[in-house]
Amino acid sequence: MTAVEESTTLREPILSLTGVNIYAGGTKQLVEDVTLDLGRAEALTIVGESGSGKTVLARAVAGILPDGLRVEGDVSLHEVDGRTPRVAMLLQDPFGILNPVITVGAHLEEMAALFGDGGRSVADRLAEVGIEDASLAAQYPFQLSGGLRQRVALACALACDPDVLIADEPTTALDTITQRRILDLIDEVRRQRRMALVMITHDLGVAADRADRVVVMYRGRVMAAESTAGLRHGRVSHPYTLGLLLSEPRIDRRVGTLSVVPGHIPTGDVSVPSCSYAPRCQWATDECTAGAPPLRSVGDAVTACVRQPAIAGEMAAFHAEHDSAPASVASASSTRSLVSVLDIAKEFRRGRGGDVVHAVRSASLEVFEGECVGLVGASGSGKSTVSRCIAGLEIPTSGDIILANRQLTSGVGKRDRAERAHIRHSVQMVFQDATATLNPAHRIGRILQEAIAHQAPGLQGGIKDVDALLDLVGMPRETAGRRPVSLSGGQRQRIGIARALALQPKLLVADEAVSALDVTVQAQILDLLRDLRERLGIGILFISHDLAAVRQVADRIYVMHQGQTVEHGTTEQILDHPEHPHTRELMVASPGRRS
Repeated sequence: MTAVEESTTLREPILSLTGVNIYAGGTKQLVEDVTLDLGRAEALTIVGESGSGKTVLARAVAGILPDGLRVEGDVSLHEVDGRTPRVAMLLQDPFGILNPVITVGAHLEEMAALFGDGGRSVADRLAEVGIEDASLAAQYPFQLSGGLRQRVALACALACDPDVLIADEPTTALDTITQRRILDLIDEVRRQRRMALVMITHDLGVAADRADRVVVMYRGRVMAAESTAGLRHGRVSHPYTLGLLLSEPRIDRRVGTLSVVPGHIPTGDVSVPSCSYAPRCQWATDECTAGAPPLRSVGDAVTACVRQPAIAGEMAAFHAEHDSAPASVASASSTRSLVSVLDIAKEFRRGRGGDVVHAVRSASLEVFEGECVGLVGASGSGKSTVSRCIAGLEIPTSGDIILANRQLTSGVGKRDRAERAHIRHSVQMVFQDATATLNPAHRIGRILQEAIAHQAPGLQGGIKDVDALLDLVGMPRETAGRRPVSLSGGQRQRIGIARALALQPKLLVADEAVSALDVTVQAQILDLLRDLRERLGIGILFISHDLAAVRQVADRIYVMHQGQTVEHGTTEQILDHPEHPHTRELMVASPGRRS
């Protein structure tokens, strides 16, 4: 086959969606009139915020929609070599497809038997996904790291010899180094197998790096199909794409305001007789609400923006102004130490008489009053363990922690009531999963009032009621009457921050507080943290594996690797001139991020 013939063959569609609509409960529409083709070896990425309809559309293609959802329109798989193509799906959470009581090898053998392909050994299947240690086949999923679990899940997906692989947020929960390795692996397998790929993500950096074409969805509709070249150069066809792009934190420099897309995607039926993005679009006019805009070609892109020709220049100018706006981030308000961590170590024992795990071997850091310090590193580096020691959730095995002028207990000692109260009133944590920290049975007002009730006795001034807390984090006061389940992910994280601030701590520890959020919501939370620091003079320890996010908030950075702090300095020193090999590896692994 010549190169021209091969290129033509690869462009032939293997999957076609025509006028696809998806309904829940018979009448509520979740996806509206989606039409697109996927080439035989094409990598297509679908991006958009949570609630855009990305996952439900992918599940419709894979034929695994939950009960109660109905598809209208045409989903066609075109024959390959005289047979119907096979579709496999890789999920964000491998535990969703891996049975915790079945070994890795048994999973692969079961999948091979199911699809009549028992000719390859388990070791061979593991090697294809980069697992050279065949003994891992005898282990269970819960014994593996997140990256290894995702590799095993990919091996299971490949067991059916798919022609189309749908990867739904396959790396969202992974650190940047593991994320890059998994994405590289998917790319390699796709090329070797000449397989089509549909990747779902909210990360435009990943989309621009990995796809041939990027489809942008919002509230169940396709807003645009952008070229990857356009994304890399900031040349986009729809205001929503621009909003997503500018919400991505830059890794090369700090910008002014990160959040350019206000609010969040409304819930409810997606079928509206207008541009569904208009309520959040700064360029919307009456023309945008006169009817649902059709898709049309604009250069190398396709867009559903009826005003695109008129606002193209304004969008480009807004992009340039946003990226050149100087950041206004407060520096440390004092040279007084808020917390000093001095060569701490933390060991855990696996069960009674089991092996000792050295979670932290030698970690030191310092945060001054009013300062934001970033703590970065790959998963398993010890970041969260250090944060839990600072917050009093763990007692270090050795070393010293001095918090607000008081040395905390370490070693085998136990903390008395006074020390626990000192920690509680000095430091509070904001966790990655706000949902898990909020009682689903309680209304927001009660959750916040309980936190206020634990303020230090005799605390003067400050926050005394729920309304003041909600105002502080930019939430409407009527939120007090709602329950956590009725809030979006970003709103729940704001409530988590409000509850932490209720005790008026001197230090806020944010442990991966934005890593699970959409880029637009992440931008809003990063802006909120910068604003709170400036208004309250609070110190922040910002823990993340996302160096671009850290760039936007931190004055100084500590890097952890294998339980040790291996490098520290100002944000500019660490990110512009990294010295330690692990820091350089983190930088190289950071996807896109408009660097």
